Amino acid sequence: MFNLKKLVLDLLFPIECLGCGQPKIWLCEFCRQQIKINFLSRAHLSSRSLSGIFVAADYHQPTLLKAIHHFKYNFIADLGVILAGILIEFLKNQIEKSDFFNFDLIAAVPLTKKRKLWRGFNQSEILAKTVAINFNWTYSSGLLIKKYQTKPQVGLSAQQRLMNITGAFKLDNQAKVKGKKILLIDDVMTTGATLSECAKVLRQAGAKEVWGLVIASDQDS
Repeated sequence: MFNLKKLVLDLLFPIECLGCGQPKIWLCEFCRQQIKINFLSRAHLSSRSLSGIFVAADYHQPTLLKAIHHFKYNFIADLGVILAGILIEFLKNQIEKSDFFNFDLIAAVPLTKKRKLWRGFNQSEILAKTVAINFNWTYSSGLLIKKYQTKPQVGLSAQQRLMNITGAFKLDNQAKVKGKKILLIDDVMTTGATLSECAKVLRQAGAKEVWGLVIASDQDS
């Protein structure tokens, strides 16, 4: 089944650089370097539960936008490591400037089991695992669970997004998060409602701090 799906994807989306069209690579080194990273950005404030959200890059960069779209909607899992590289580069720069970036746990925004099976992977998990491995941080697989499938957030107002996602998450093990400083990773943020709801669950279980990290924010799109 997986091989058939991969074959179909290869036929529909032949591997070529999303920036320049160079064959056999999703993003060549030159085009990767053209994606500007927000090294000077500060954390976006979102909610009481979420200490802040760090946004690594500008969503409106055409090559980055293509990469995110192919990763998330065209199911090109190989782009996950490339996009995680943007998060890693952002974090390395932040770590050089401050000792603030030291986390007890790395977690990913979850999908429902059905949604993950349909897509073949959870894009946020790929990002979070890659970041955790690079910095030798502890990645907690399955820490958060999405209890049921919510409506797509795209097209909803900020209030509708909040209502849509409220109560959708639960913890696998509350003891894992008590007193911990947690970095919660997702691909793209619009209003921050999903990250905030996840953070609320973590804080209610005793997490000391919960910070968000995303590749980009499309809230101005």
